[in-house]
Amino acid sequence: GPHYNDQLFRFVSNDDGYYLIESAHYPGDVITKQGVEDNQVSFKLRGEEAQDKQLWRLVPRFRAQVFNREVFHFDNRQGSSPITREISVTTGISRSSSSSITNEMSYKKSISTALGLAVEVLDLGIRRGIEYENQLEISFSQGAEESWSKTERITFTVPPKKNFRV
Repeated sequence: GPHYNDQLFRFVSNDDGYYLIESAHYPGDVITKQGVEDNQVSFKLRGEEAQDKQLWRLVPRFRAQVFNREVFHFDNRQGSSPITREISVTTGISRSSSSSITNEMSYKKSISTALGLAVEVLDLGIRRGIEYENQLEISFSQGAEESWSKTERITFTVPPKKNFRV
């Protein structure tokens, strides 16, 4: 869609980990939270509302690994004519996530019998018992990976007397 100058913002730090989101087009106007719903925001002059409604904390949503990689290198410093090479380059990003749930259950059962004499007066306390214990652990885990990439074929011409690196 179209872009307008009043859609540009700057982040002004309060040196405490929070930021005011100020309009670059209307100086002094900051984004202010008006309620608990996500869409309850508006523009107010800085300081017009309680400051805690105008301060925002930036929370990283992704961890990125940025690196440089040599895609193509050809040394033609000794050559007298151009060299043409075609290479395939894949660029993009990938996202992965994982989660797991563990449940542990224990079961114990005891069975005992008493052997008594026919005469109730004499209780010799002879007992026999069996104890059974079982432990069960169930674990569920899930993982997902998504990738957005494209592959292009690029043709490079390395002029003579040049060391070419991309």
